[in-house]
Amino acid sequence: MELIAISDIYGSVDIVREFISKLDSSEVRNRIIVVAGDLGISKYSDYYNSIKEILTLLSNNCKYLLYVPGDTDDKHLPSKTGNAFNIDKEPFILTDEVLKLGFIGLGGAPKHSVRDYNLSSYLWNEEIPITFD
Repeated sequence: MELIAISDIYGSVDIVREFISKLDSSEVRNRIIVVAGDLGISKYSDYYNSIKEILTLLSNNCKYLLYVPGDTDDKHLPSKTGNAFNIDKEPFILTDEVLKLGFIGLGGAPKHSVRDYNLSSYLWNEEIPITFD
């Protein structure tokens, strides 16, 4: 089984095509792809068209596509389309002969999350320079 997790696509169909081109096509039936938020940017006029294309491209290249809407997504993305499942607050359990995997998403942070907004302050500081060794 091949498990691939990605995130932050932000509606870029080209990025998804490039990602798919790097996958081994012989593994499609043994692959699970998990998209951990930010499939698109809901304020853009072509949001639903790009989401549909992204979900189609990804779902055609795996056995199961599991996704969670992020803070840039519409929280009302479809719950199931073919082999694509929106796991936002909905469990998905996969069992085979030797393995049991469970997935559930808590999407939409912080805009429409089930989490308490005041648990901690926003910790990311865009002003900190990134350095490489």
